[in-house]
Parts: sequence; C-alpha cells; structure tokens
Amino acid sequence: MKGLGSKLGELKEIIGVLDDHATPLLSIVTIPRKKKGDWVIVLRVLSSEAVGIVKDLERKGLKITDVN
Repeated sequence: MKGLGSKLGELKEIIGVLDDHATPLLSIVTIPRKKKGDWVIVLRVLSSEAVGIVKDLERKGLKITDVN
C-alpha cells in the first residue's frame, strides 16, 4: 500500500478490515517516504482470497499497489 499517512488511526482501520475478514496478519513493514510525508506499508497476510480485503481497504481510502 502507498501513502499510509501520518495518522496511526489508519493502521487501526487496516487491522479492523483484516479482523472483519478473519485474516491473520503475518507481518507488517512500514517504509517512510520523507519527501511525501507518508509511508509505504507492506502487509503479509494468510488468505487465499484477497479481493474482498483489497476492496474494503480501498473503501477506506488506501491505495493498493500490489497483491501477490
């Protein structure tokens, strides 16, 4: 994901979406982008179907850049 921003509440929303989908979070990495004043966040989750999770995260205003 790109552009997590400076509000920790956004991280709480991400965890809430994963919880709503009963999807375990395996790891999380945040990478600061000082020029843009936000972070890129990388999530590893245990899910065979990410479409619903991605849609819900996008509804929260988060930009998903890659799903593997």
